[in-house]
Amino acid sequence: MRLGASLRSGVAAICIAALIAPAGFAETPNVARTSDLGPLNVSVAQSQDMSRIEFRWSGGAHASFRRDGQKLIVHFSRYARPDMTRLRVDPPRWLKGAEDIRANGGLEIVLTLADDADVRTGEADGASFVNLFAAKAPDASAQSAASTRPSPVPDSGVVKVQMQATAGQTVLQFPWKAPLGAAVFRRGGAVWVVFDAAARLDLGAAPKGSKQISAIQLVQRADYSALRITAPPEVRVAANGAGAIWTVTFSDTDQQGGDLVKVTRDGAALNAALSATMAGATKVIWIDDPVVGDKIAAVTALSPSKGLPSRREFVDLALLPSAQGLAVEPIADDIAVASDGDIVTIGRPKGLLLSDKAPAAVNEVTGLPQP
Repeated sequence: MRLGASLRSGVAAICIAALIAPAGFAETPNVARTSDLGPLNVSVAQSQDMSRIEFRWSGGAHASFRRDGQKLIVHFSRYARPDMTRLRVDPPRWLKGAEDIRANGGLEIVLTLADDADVRTGEADGASFVNLFAAKAPDASAQSAASTRPSPVPDSGVVKVQMQATAGQTVLQFPWKAPLGAAVFRRGGAVWVVFDAAARLDLGAAPKGSKQISAIQLVQRADYSALRITAPPEVRVAANGAGAIWTVTFSDTDQQGGDLVKVTRDGAALNAALSATMAGATKVIWIDDPVVGDKIAAVTALSPSKGLPSRREFVDLALLPSAQGLAVEPIADDIAVASDGDIVTIGRPKGLLLSDKAPAAVNEVTGLPQP
């Protein structure tokens, strides 16, 4: 019985090398795996241009993939303790480290990619795979522009938020040192104001509350700064950038909005994606929502302001109403959001399901269903 299992493992390893890579791609001699009789087998193979990690379950398991910066989170619907020795002690090229945790009723494997790495994921021949390879070099002109853009963070590291409240509106001003990207959007009873740089947002000079704003919560991480602002659903929100200052206005009446972000459908049915043209897009930021307990993707952009006036909901995701930038609320757990210049792409490894949840007329400007 053990001999038969070993033969099957050997054949599977050879098939990995033959299936995925050019000549010279071979399974490394010290491939780490759980016992051949265990429920989860982890295999590693490498070539000059790619490293591949495969997860093969006895009896199968549903897998989903989520990328957060240089971390790839692979979630399986079942739990088994994998042998991570190979990935931790001698990680293949383009992998910095790996860990496994029991989470959300199953197993999560967190892979930390090298700074120069990119990744593709999927499922084939009964296994879930992760392909690691060198990231495409950024456009030289875009890289040059980014490197010459002055830092927007004040020398003190603190942005002192100014707030003026009247009976009909409340205005927040964010005086940065230089222009930067922002996203302003609503999710339920909260309005998010997100900036693509890390600084401490000082609310000391702001009144404790107003008619339009009942609470403000700071959400700050190493690569962004944000406020989660509780505001009644009837409050209207507008955003305006002028030089290094962003102004966000909460009003009881309608306000003039910015330009409309045009969103279109790309790809065939089996590889469908959404594509948005958004001038001045700067960064995709995955934000932890402390109230809902999930992640949402905010795409920040430079001024002038542009956004989506209403929520757009699909089977796999929802685009949230925004006064500035874009915000994506994943419904499927493997949604990927990327920006390349002024183009923002939203997709899944196997393509989006773009059928609307209910039949609706299509907006001729956005190409999306009418709310």
